Amino acid sequence: MKNNENLRVACLTLINAIVSTPEDLDFRIHLRTEFVRQGLVDVIEALDEEDGEDLQVQLKVFKDYQDGDVEEFAQRFDNICIEIDDANACFDHLKKAVLNTPAEPYLLSILQHLACIRTDSLVRPAYYK
Repeated sequence: MKNNENLRVACLTLINAIVSTPEDLDFRIHLRTEFVRQGLVDVIEALDEEDGEDLQVQLKVFKDYQDGDVEEFAQRFDNICIEIDDANACFDHLKKAVLNTPAEPYLLSILQHLACIRTDSLVRPAYYK
């Protein structure tokens, strides 16, 4: 795939179609997050350095839709913007969102289950994945 620009453009076009088509914001964010979790960020960073015009158009489309979704997501919380890529900020936001609500024990249960995963450099990432 490294030497085939048409294939890279086609793959990125497909990804853009998948993550930008759903009307539901939560589902778009979920889809994009799954791609990112599988390493798309590294691929995009590498593709950013390439010159192909069609490739750059698809990269711009991906980033524009991502930025639009982040903006729409932030508006949902009265324009309070959080860095959802930062583990501490994300945790703090979740903790504040469920504090003193019926959902609080469920978040605690999730955290307790995560804390029970073996401390093994190969096993732990597999569970989180």
